[in-house]
Amino acid sequence: MDQSQFVPGVGDLLLVGRGGTAAVFRSLHLASGRTVAVKVLNARLTTADQILRFESDMANVATLNNERSIVEVLASGVNEGGHPWVITTYLPDNLAAILAEHGRITWTDAVAVGTEVARA
Repeated sequence: MDQSQFVPGVGDLLLVGRGGTAAVFRSLHLASGRTVAVKVLNARLTTADQILRFESDMANVATLNNERSIVEVLASGVNEGGHPWVITTYLPDNLAAILAEHGRITWTDAVAVGTEVARA
């Protein structure tokens, strides 16, 4: 594992997705024993102001955790390589996987999901 992927408090990182701005891994949260998602941003934060802003943003996101949240933010920080990371609950299913398995969803199911997302 290179320095850009190091995140404290989690076990081995298994890559589950990579995009233009970040990589997402599945891992084990060592303190709780839960399977978690770990997002490591590609960008490096190089100034104290950038790091402070990221930490402030993550603290604000963490206050949104409640029973209606889609994911819970468990921890966040900036690793030694300067890469911001966020640990959240792991959701194994995604829309692409659901559609591949079940095909099209009905408009009523789409409205129900959209309503729940809007409430979050």
